[in-house]
This record gives sequence, structure tokens and C-alpha cells, in this order.
Amino acid sequence: METHVNILLPDTILDSLEFQHSFIVNRAGYYQRPSDYHMERDGIEEAVLILCLDGCGYAEYKGKRQEIHRGDVVFLEPRTYHSYGTRDDDPWTILWVHFSGSGLPALLSLFKKHGLQHIFHLENRQPAAEQLEQIVQLLSGRYAAMDIYKACCKLELLLFSFFEASPPSPKDSRYIEEAVRFMKENLYGNMDLQALSRHLGLTSFHTIRIFKSAFMTTPMQYYNALRLDEAGRQLLHTDDSVAEISRRFGYSSQFHFSQNFKKKTGLPPTEYRKMMRCKY
Repeated sequence: METHVNILLPDTILDSLEFQHSFIVNRAGYYQRPSDYHMERDGIEEAVLILCLDGCGYAEYKGKRQEIHRGDVVFLEPRTYHSYGTRDDDPWTILWVHFSGSGLPALLSLFKKHGLQHIFHLENRQPAAEQLEQIVQLLSGRYAAMDIYKACCKLELLLFSFFEASPPSPKDSRYIEEAVRFMKENLYGNMDLQALSRHLGLTSFHTIRIFKSAFMTTPMQYYNALRLDEAGRQLLHTDDSVAEISRRFGYSSQFHFSQNFKKKTGLPPTEYRKMMRCKY
């Protein structure tokens, strides 16, 4: 895929379509590690969906600014002020789509019903990435009506897949948001389940339950994934040794760290560093 793809479907093309669909893709694209990329809007008629594949960024929405990391999804309602962009020291790579349609009110109701925040994390981002990549590829051609229809269908399947893994109540969502914030503040502290549960004021059982319902993973698996993501960033952007990075994240041995890192990324730390530096 190219480093920069920005597809805008002309209104004349969308208006000429013979079919009706609940969700209509208006724009779609891909950015690979753009420098100085920042967007601010006072509100547009379309909803915006962003999936962060790598790197870091930020999103400001409804008066709240949050950091965006690999695997995070950003959903922005239409007609609402928002801004977002890459982090200059570790530019993000994102897939994104703008969409509209008669299904939006029902979609917003589902977000509220399931307590899904406008920024949430996918432990396994690959299925969502593949769906968005296919949408971009379908719209990269000659604006064929069937390709646009397929893209809209894929978007609908993707949107509703989010609720299969994210059904916490609004109260549980607040616990999850606080838990993720606490984890990110303690990436180097070798935090355990008991410390997290005490911070939330919950039992360990309740903490595990709400994480499994939201992310289909346990709190400690989620925490370790965050730490390995940050370790990968440090391998890419610093010259610190693997042993030093391993100690920083509290691993008992460099071998144990390397095993975990390879399990997540498919590559040992040294090969990951070499490959990613050559790529970027």
C-alpha cells in the first residue's frame, strides 16, 4: 500500500447510485507515518473512523484530549468539533474512513447502550485493518457502483463487530477508562492485577470480568501488550540495548522479554529494530 492514499467519492457519483445503504462511505484513506499531520474541524456532516496501526497520535473530542496508540480506534460523531493528529516524535500510521447514512442514529444509540467510548482499543486490530484496507482498495478504482456497494457493506460489518467484543455498561466503561490510564502511567512499574484492582476499588474477579467483556482479554494481557508496544517504540527510536529495555520494563531476563516480544510481533527485538529502521 502507498504511504498516502486519500480517496474522495464525488457527490455526483453517490447521488447516482441505484441502491440505498444504511452507511455510505464518503471518503477513505491511509497515512503511513506522516510528518506534521494535524486536523481540526468545527464539525462536518460525516462521522469519522480512524484505526491506528502503529506509532502514536492524539484526538480531542468533546473537550477531552487523549493519546492514541497502536490498536486504538477513534470514532467521531458528525457535526461535532474535533481535532486529531500525529505525535511528532513517533508519527502514527492510520487507516480511516468518513461515512454518513440513515444508520448513524441507530449506531450512536448502540455506542451509548454498550458504553463504548469514542476512543477504544482493539487487542487484535488485524481483522479491522483488513476490512479498512479492502474498503480503500475497492474505492481506488473507477468508482464502480458494485465496488462502492461492497465497501459500504464491509464498513457496516466492521462497525457492528465492535459491539461483539465491547458490551460493558457505562459504569464498567468508566472503570476500564481509568484502568487503561493507570496502566499507561505504570508501564515501567511491573504492575500486577492486585495493584490495579486496589486502584479501581474492585475485586480481582470483577476487574478481569469487565476487561474480558470489553476486550476479550485479561487485564494483565492488555497491560503486557501496552508495555510491548512501548518497548517496540523504544527499539525503533532509541539506541538502548535490548537488555536495557528489558530491565526497564521489569522482565526477569532478556530471554523472557525476547520471547514475549517475538510472540506479539513475530520477530525477535533485534530483528524488529533492524527491519523497522530499514522500512522507515
